[in-house]
This record gives sequence, structure tokens and C-alpha cells, in this order.
Amino acid sequence: MICLAAVLILPQIVQAKDDPYGLELTATKAGLSMPQETNALPLMIGRAINYFFGLIGAIALIMILLGGYEWMLSGGNEEKVGKAMKRINSGILGLFIIFVAYALVYGILFALGQASGAN
Repeated sequence: MICLAAVLILPQIVQAKDDPYGLELTATKAGLSMPQETNALPLMIGRAINYFFGLIGAIALIMILLGGYEWMLSGGNEEKVGKAMKRINSGILGLFIIFVAYALVYGILFALGQASGAN
């Protein structure tokens, strides 16, 4: 399992050496130019947004996994199964909301980049 994870993750780590947060790629796709200094305000805001969405997404995935774990251990008890299904549904809804919020933020940043005349 560890070898499989290493084979799948290692190329991403090597590729992300110059841009570890994927901000330059995201900014380029949105039509924005990346500042050269590392302490620039747009760069820090972009990192904060990426960390925030990553953290919230991880929490939603943990909710789904906990719901599945509860369901497996329910032993056929309808009340426990219902509680587990509710947790799984909440996690899936949370992931959907996170994806929509990310799309909105990306769209707003793209529009701001176009309005400001950034390349």
C-alpha cells in the first residue's frame, strides 16, 4: 500500500518542486500574472484560499469515512444505519458545496483579472 501511494504521489511532488501550491498554474489558467516576490499579497491570499479549501475538503472526506465506519459497525441496527447514512450524506453535500465555492472563487478571480487588464 505504501509503495502504491509512493508511486502515485512521488511524480506530483517532483513536478510541484517549483510551484508547490499549484498557484502559478491556477493563476495562469485564470489569466492572472503571478508576482515575482514571495511575500506579495495576492500570493499569500491565494495560498490561504488553497489551504482553506483543502482543510474543509479533508474534513468533509473524514465525515464520509466516519459515516462508512459507523455503518459497518452498526450490526444491522436501523437507528445506527440511519445516523451513518445521514453523516455520509452530509459529507457528500459538504464536498459539493466546497466544489461550488471553489468554482465561484475561481470565477471571481478570473473576472477580476480580466477587469484589471492582467495578462
